[in-house]
Amino acid sequence: MENKNIRICAAWIALMAIIVMISSAGASAQVLPGTAIRVNMINQEPDPVDAGQYVTVKFRVENIGIDMAKNVVFQLMPDFPFSLDPGTNATKSVGSLVGVQDANNAVTLEYRIKVDQQALSGSTNLKLRYNIDSSGWVELPAFQVRVRRYFLGLSIDSIATSQEYFEPGRQNDVTISVKNMADSPMRSVSVSLSLEGTTPFAPIGSGTEKRAYSIQPGQTQNFTFQLLTSPDTILGLYKISIAIEYIDEANNNHTISDILGIVVNAKPEISVRIDSSAIKSAGSSGKITLKLVNLGIGDVRFLNLKFSDTPDLTIVSGNEQYIGQLSSDDYDTADINAYVARANEGIVEIPVTLDYSDAMGNSYEQNESVVLRIYSAAEQRRLGISSGKSPLWILLIVIIIAVGIVFYRKRKRRSPKRQ
Repeated sequence: MENKNIRICAAWIALMAIIVMISSAGASAQVLPGTAIRVNMINQEPDPVDAGQYVTVKFRVENIGIDMAKNVVFQLMPDFPFSLDPGTNATKSVGSLVGVQDANNAVTLEYRIKVDQQALSGSTNLKLRYNIDSSGWVELPAFQVRVRRYFLGLSIDSIATSQEYFEPGRQNDVTISVKNMADSPMRSVSVSLSLEGTTPFAPIGSGTEKRAYSIQPGQTQNFTFQLLTSPDTILGLYKISIAIEYIDEANNNHTISDILGIVVNAKPEISVRIDSSAIKSAGSSGKITLKLVNLGIGDVRFLNLKFSDTPDLTIVSGNEQYIGQLSSDDYDTADINAYVARANEGIVEIPVTLDYSDAMGNSYEQNESVVLRIYSAAEQRRLGISSGKSPLWILLIVIIIAVGIVFYRKRKRRSPKRQ
């Protein structure tokens, strides 16, 4: 009887020792009979993951049962919006897991997953299952992967104007193309221009707001405004605020703000003509004065003149002359010395090349052929522009003087001498 009591006490002591050992092996872990696989999601990187990008998901695998789990295999079951790259195996073996594992002996399972471009924002289920020694698949409760999708609504696809720049006093069109980047319709679309304040533009034929009932996914809608530029507008760059308002499929209101830049400019118009000339006939040289007039509404800068010789004309002075700035509705002059060899029907052309920039820095090259009028002797006499006596008149005067001298001498010889 005494031996029996001793054996019972020894059994109780052994049982208590086993309980203490199990408790010390994992104070925070639940110990279950047989095999018990516990899987926790450690993290996702990045968190959240953007739609269309990759995310790495890590799991911690533990066997919290007493018995060893042999030949443990895991398999990822990706549903939309998750997928694995082609050739990537969704099944991974972690080998055998001893019983009563602690955190230090846990196995880490890792998957690199592609998130579809059309994924919605929020927490999305990711499924995982395991198999112990080919005994059948056990599906785990779904894990949550956080996905972020930037809102894709309406955006300005392009802005086009009917002309490269707006001219004062002229009408031009501005077309704003709005595209629906989302996969659902956007409705109650409004596009408006802010023309108040110092902008020199006014709408023609309609107001400053255009509307569309809806824009379907992937569709582009054009909104065209006719604008008149004030005639007295100063050339330069002007900014107009654009506002686009619309409602998405969830009845959320959205507003897009942007800036439209419009260049007000005008092509320069320079007139070149003869102001005065000392050359009246062929075979002579002299000074020619050119007059340059800015007939445009914008100032001209860095004006430079280049003169070229021709078979009829030779530039005696320098072939280049710098003028600089020439204001609107103003003029300047340039002097050259030239020799005219001959004239074609009373005309001699002077080739002139003008290089300059407008107020916005655009460069121009203008080629002109300035006409110099050459007169015959008869035309000079008729017009009263003769620069001196003609050779014929000089000859007549010489003859008259000679005849007078001869007549005087003959008369003097015939006269009787006084006593």
